[in-house]
Amino acid sequence: MNALNESHAAIVRAAIEHPRPFLAPIMLLAHELSPTVPHANNIAMANWIDRLAQLHADAHNITRAQQAAQGQVWFVARHEIDYLGEAFLNDTLIGATWIQSMGRTTLMRATEVLRIEREGQPPRVLLRAMSRWAFVDLASRKPTAMPSAWQAWLDPLVSPIARSEA
Repeated sequence: MNALNESHAAIVRAAIEHPRPFLAPIMLLAHELSPTVPHANNIAMANWIDRLAQLHADAHNITRAQQAAQGQVWFVARHEIDYLGEAFLNDTLIGATWIQSMGRTTLMRATEVLRIEREGQPPRVLLRAMSRWAFVDLASRKPTAMPSAWQAWLDPLVSPIARSEA
């Protein structure tokens, strides 16, 4: 993923539900094209969802390697993906992700991938996904409470539910 163009970021922010989404550019690579139709294949698009979540945490210095070293990581429990348009080589793509809501051990992460259109036109949403992630203890393989200090950087659109709930 390349550097984020600030004018493109401003266009995307204006089109996103969350007032402070995490944004990152997406580069479609030739090997991610469908062999039948030269557009991004579904696997590539699903990988973008995972990569955006990883980059969001990395931006707050909470890497997957650090989490694993502490014996706790995020596992995807569910992805619901709406494929709304095609992405082609050389398209200008930006991924946006934010936390929709969170509980003690799980969160709902929204993700959108948008294509920057011609100047003056709004970006086109190509993918919209909602994912449920569980924070899991690696030793027990069971959900565990995420650190309360993470609530600020996770910045859920909907306020966290009571700490006694999952």
